Amino acid sequence: MLKAKWLIRIGSVATIIQVALAGVAVAAGGPSPVFDVYSPGQTPYRQTETIKSCAPAQCVLNYSVAAKGTRRVITHVSCHLQTHISATVIPLAELSFDGGTKPESVLDFLPLESQGQFNNLNLYNINATSTLVLDPGESPQMRFVPATSGKMEITPGGACTLLGYTVTIQ
Repeated sequence: MLKAKWLIRIGSVATIIQVALAGVAVAAGGPSPVFDVYSPGQTPYRQTETIKSCAPAQCVLNYSVAAKGTRRVITHVSCHLQTHISATVIPLAELSFDGGTKPESVLDFLPLESQGQFNNLNLYNINATSTLVLDPGESPQMRFVPATSGKMEITPGGACTLLGYTVTIQ
């Protein structure tokens, strides 16, 4: 009788494990939804724009507009850019927004770190946290302007990536 009870318990555990593994196999085979279990309703946002050409006075990267019914929150900025060796001015990096019902505004000045020189170029990067909340119809911008008077000369090929999340609003 004692053996029978243990076999029933072992059999029950095996059945539970089998059922659990079957559920895992089904879940693993299907598409996995992307969401944050600590902040449900948030969809990750990531967009990269490449520097193609710049005006002498400024270089602007425009990003997509926050869709109707959503609010976009930018939480991190990562950039790499380069200037000609003859540049006399270090660029000043600004994260701002454009459009919507608010006037254009600079939200944050971001730290630009020098990475030295290579092939007659000055190399810089940005790796910064920030918080920019965009309402529907507003779009983020990265803007590089001269910190002082002089030649800035940002060359094509650099890029900036904005990271954050989007939430649905009523």
